[in-house]
Formats: sequence, structure tokens, C-alpha cells
Amino acid sequence: MSKFIPVNRPLIHGNEIKIIQKCVKEGWISGEGPYVRKFENIFAKKLNKKYSISTSNGTSALEIALGSLNLKKKFFSNGLKFYNCLLFKCYFKKQFKASFCGCESK
Repeated sequence: MSKFIPVNRPLIHGNEIKIIQKCVKEGWISGEGPYVRKFENIFAKKLNKKYSISTSNGTSALEIALGSLNLKKKFFSNGLKFYNCLLFKCYFKKQFKASFCGCESK
């Protein structure tokens, strides 16, 4: 039997446990609410921007990032499974054509 290796582990420091418990008690565990808005405002200020947006997962973040690039017709990407769902979404929306490239590790 193989050992489970997680993709990543949460890093929780300082008051984060208390804040997470408060969010759960108040019912704000979705992708919106006062804590998300506060985070987005702090993040925007750090970057000297008027706005910022946070997402609940990498696929959403990649879709927003790709959408903001104004790609014209076609782009290339490797076939990693983390990108596949996003690339197919874009491909089927007919915004642009995604081409997959093979990759070899040495």
C-alpha cells in the first residue's frame, strides 16, 4: 500500500485559529463575507491597487488570470491535470484554442 502524500498542508499561525472559529460561528465559511472583503482590501492596499479579488481554489484563480491576459487565438500548456480543467473550460468557451505539449523529466 502506498503512503498518502498531500499536495500541500495548511499553514496556520498566530490568531488564525481564533479567526477561523469566529468565521464558522458566524456562518461565514463561503467565498464571501466581511473577512473575505477585509482580506481583499488589505491585499489591494499592499499592492497599491484599488481592488483585488480572492478565489477559493487555483482553478478559479487561473481562469481569472487567463481572462485578464486578453489572449488572442492560441496558447500552449503542458498537460498537467491541475491545468486541464481550466484549459478545457476556456477551449469549450471558444475564447481561444489551448494546445497541449508533452513534457519529459530527466
